[in-house]
Amino acid sequence: MDVNREVPESKDDILVPGGLERVKNTNKKRIDELYAKGYEPEKIYETYTMFTKKAVTVGSVGSFSDGEEESQAERLIRYTLENSKELFYDQHDTPYIRVSEPCTTCGTCGRILSLQPCSQDVKLSGESVEVPNKNREQLQLPQVPQSQEATKTRCVNMPLRSKKFKTWLSYLMYQKEGKAPGSETVNSALGVLTGKALKEGKKYQLYNRVAPIEDGSGIWLDMADENWRAIKINLEGWEIVDNPPILFKRYKQQQPICEPIRPANIEAAREFAYRILNHVNIKSAKKANDAEQQIEDALIESTKLAVICSCISYLIPLISHPILIVSGPQGSAKSYLHKIVKRTIDPSIPELLDLPHDKNELLQQLDHNWLAFYDNLTSLSNEVSDCLCRAVTGGGFSKRELYSDDDDTVYDFKRCVGLNGINPAASRPDLLDRSVLTSVTKIDDKDRKTEKVVDAAFEADKTSILGGFLTILSEALKKYKVVNLDSYQRLADFHVYGCAISLALGKTAEEFTKAYENKVEGQTEEALNASLVALSLIDFCDKHFKRDVSGSRIIQGNWEGTPSELLDVLTDNCIHLGIKTDFRSKWPKSPSTFGKRINELIPSMYRKGYDIIVKAGTPRQIIIAETPEQIEKYNPKTEDTKDLKTRIEETFGQIIIAYQKGGMVKTETIQDKEALTQLLKDDKLLSPQEGFVIPNRSA
Repeated sequence: MDVNREVPESKDDILVPGGLERVKNTNKKRIDELYAKGYEPEKIYETYTMFTKKAVTVGSVGSFSDGEEESQAERLIRYTLENSKELFYDQHDTPYIRVSEPCTTCGTCGRILSLQPCSQDVKLSGESVEVPNKNREQLQLPQVPQSQEATKTRCVNMPLRSKKFKTWLSYLMYQKEGKAPGSETVNSALGVLTGKALKEGKKYQLYNRVAPIEDGSGIWLDMADENWRAIKINLEGWEIVDNPPILFKRYKQQQPICEPIRPANIEAAREFAYRILNHVNIKSAKKANDAEQQIEDALIESTKLAVICSCISYLIPLISHPILIVSGPQGSAKSYLHKIVKRTIDPSIPELLDLPHDKNELLQQLDHNWLAFYDNLTSLSNEVSDCLCRAVTGGGFSKRELYSDDDDTVYDFKRCVGLNGINPAASRPDLLDRSVLTSVTKIDDKDRKTEKVVDAAFEADKTSILGGFLTILSEALKKYKVVNLDSYQRLADFHVYGCAISLALGKTAEEFTKAYENKVEGQTEEALNASLVALSLIDFCDKHFKRDVSGSRIIQGNWEGTPSELLDVLTDNCIHLGIKTDFRSKWPKSPSTFGKRINELIPSMYRKGYDIIVKAGTPRQIIIAETPEQIEKYNPKTEDTKDLKTRIEETFGQIIIAYQKGGMVKTETIQDKEALTQLLKDDKLLSPQEGFVIPNRSA
């Protein structure tokens, strides 16, 4: 053997004469065990040269001389390194360890859990619910490769500072030596392991439940089961993978998702995916006549498409997802809609969350749940609304770490959020702008079922629903590249993916865009109805921009003034609307507060047809005008058959009439800009000041 070789290559290189023969027999036995487990010689060499306290003879790598005995902490570190796959840290510098453990076996058949379910029956509460025959006809059970059947170990990731890892350390010491380590031993070992993870380990981006494939070719979905399996979704389809790469962090409340059934083809996948709508209460309300009923049915179909596209989009990481807001009277199964979505994609205990009063608790809930669905809400504070807005579109949060003076706990995430209540809990325009509003109706007593029956029916469909979602998502990843939109809604990435999912479902991108636009209109109405300022402002604008039967404006010109002047106008307008403006009401009392309310309403008012412009200065100026879309609605563009000379004469006559009625004429009120330009060139109009004209009498 070449004693000058830097790294040993085999067991024989380590067990050289005069080397480990002098080491205790237990150490030699442990080396045999490590080789039997498949550890590389470099790993064994590193462990024993660092932690046996036996100096390495220079020029003879693999040889050891006697030294002092190891401490308990050093032995614990050595045991840990022997049983670890990797030490690493995440994007927030939190140290982790990846260890290999025996796989969990099935309690029914004793087989190591892998892709194939034990049976096609779904068990619930001790009862067996038979999967419908239509499932059996359309499903295609995945076949388990022999290599996967032979897999005996699972790779588990644990934060080094977690209680779980400390328990693992204590049990490891007990396994090796039959005794428990002291707290000082554990803390000393943790210090060394943390240093090795941060200084020598690799940095990984860790995710909650869903993660992108590193090369951008697809998506990983964490099954959160005991064997740490994940589902890989890409353009070719999807598959369950044992021992996936380092991708996910786990939390105690997370539960494993079901093992999905693979549809035989895309048509079966669509049928599987749409089954989720069989378990939610999104139905048409009865209308007085057939015409109204057709409109209602079309809106419900639009809502169903928006909801199912939202649900499938929850499997996509790194984009902003809309807040699914469900409202309806008592007994309308609004909470159950959120429950079945949660059970399908991100099951956890509890399924639905209570909104905490403390912001730090809210941040922890959002960090630990990929789908954070909140139940039975009445209203939201401004602070909570702002926090949910940032959670949807992405943002960083920090708080002081416990038992430290200067260290921070950092949160940086995007989450899928849901809210339900009798009335929509969201009232702030910025939160509603990120939402999909869904209304449900009260269930008739004759149509009610027990929770046991409802749950059993859903459990029977759950595996096929998830399989349909995954297949549709794979197809949507292909369609994503061909989606080309002229304009985008507030959540642009969701808009594009929603169109791709719609195409995969056999619909069109235009159908989803229309469904999304209907939801945006609902957001606008809800935001405006929730604001006293908006109610008075809309009424005032409708009066100021009122038109006659021909579509012509009765009052010419836009409204201009200061925030204080607009506040006075709207306060006076509240009288006939019956809106209270006394000190006990929510009506703004100061121009500063009023200005903030106006800023919040600008996007919603624009969709309503009114463009509000706030100009900086002292004092600030507010201009209210009609949007181009609103003007075009009353003055649709038609092919102009009049020649320029005729148009110039008509425009000049209109200006003279307007001047005789009210003096100087605002140029913005003149529709034919080309004729106006020519009149100015011909000196038929005078411009006494910018933005105004008067007829030139000499002309």
